[in-house]
Amino acid sequence: MSSSAINESPYNCTECGASKKSEEALELHLKVSHLKWLPFKCPKCTAQRALESQMRNHIQINNHGDPSKPNVLDMKKHGLNHVLKPIFMCPHCNFNRQFEISGVKAHMRMKHPDSSLQLIDNSSLYADDIKKCLQFCFPGHFGINEDAPRDAPLPAKSLEGSEEEWIVVKDATCAICNQL
Repeated sequence: MSSSAINESPYNCTECGASKKSEEALELHLKVSHLKWLPFKCPKCTAQRALESQMRNHIQINNHGDPSKPNVLDMKKHGLNHVLKPIFMCPHCNFNRQFEISGVKAHMRMKHPDSSLQLIDNSSLYADDIKKCLQFCFPGHFGINEDAPRDAPLPAKSLEGSEEEWIVVKDATCAICNQL
């Protein structure tokens, strides 16, 4: 971190120099990053989180093998495998991945470090195929809820591009608050 960036904020970490916008943010940074403060423990595994919202998210995403509460991320990856199209592509070469955007980003950092181009995201081109695969592979689990509020569980970037869409897993209730 540059010294000018450190001097711009009145809340700087004395341990690592990280700059925070508020005293509360600095306090949380110190507790989590330097004191390893993780008060929220998962009742199903060894995961620990600093914030209750992070633990709720962990439990909703992982579901710990309960077949009535499938792992949403695994289901999405599984569905993308059936599409058999290059969803994420490098703009410089033929490198692509079906569902791992991080793989293309890592490739671009290593092979094209001076590039200012963004990766190519073809998910909007194949949105209908992706939805059909998810609904075929996991009947009764995926439904589109157009009216879901902003704080609804499991928000997902839209497969339709810039609009947002909420994918809701049916029968997947949170182990903490028992809400969908």
